Amino acid sequence: VWAIDHTKGPCPIDGGSRSVLALHDLASGCELLARPVPDERAETTAREIEPVFGASGPPLVLKEDNAFRAGPIADALEGWGVLPLVSPPRWPPYNGSREAKMRGLKRDAAWAALLSGRPDAWTRDDVERARRVANDTLRPWGARGPTPAQVWRGREPISEPERAAFRSRAAALEVEVRAARGPDASDATVRREAIGRALVEHGILEVRRRLVRLPIRTIMRLWIT
Repeated sequence: VWAIDHTKGPCPIDGGSRSVLALHDLASGCELLARPVPDERAETTAREIEPVFGASGPPLVLKEDNAFRAGPIADALEGWGVLPLVSPPRWPPYNGSREAKMRGLKRDAAWAALLSGRPDAWTRDDVERARRVANDTLRPWGARGPTPAQVWRGREPISEPERAAFRSRAAALEVEVRAARGPDASDATVRREAIGRALVEHGILEVRRRLVRLPIRTIMRLWIT
């Protein structure tokens, strides 16, 4: 499962747009693409992501927000056999890992520009350097653990039979979820649940329970009331 989003730098990049298109693999945390783009149109996005699909093999699922649902992107995903997973509206935490990656990318690009003596003039090289720093130096599994790039290089490629089986099961689960939720459920809601269940069934997604501690102010307010 990959995630995609746009972010904006604090200044024009190479004198052009401030927009950066970023794409990363959720399991490894590897940043697969971080590139300044002239605009955030669907045509531009589709043109940028398809070479990554060709070089690395497309994912099973691409997490995206509503801005990426336009025709050219949907057509590109369908052509590569990738299922889109649209984030719920007005719920940024659903794509929290992508948001965190964006913050880190911009921080490292800012440092790269600062070290080059031009803090207010980012370049494509600064953004690319930030991407490589994140992939080659971070160790999210501990000081002795692998880097995101190392985990990514050790991945198992997705075979076409695996992709076909996953898509078939996700489609069948959509029918089940639609029947359970009723006709008023949105297509995006139905697809989110169906894809989530398919990922669990195929051993790609593991769901763990954990204790969520409430802030002390919330606890006191609940106790008082």
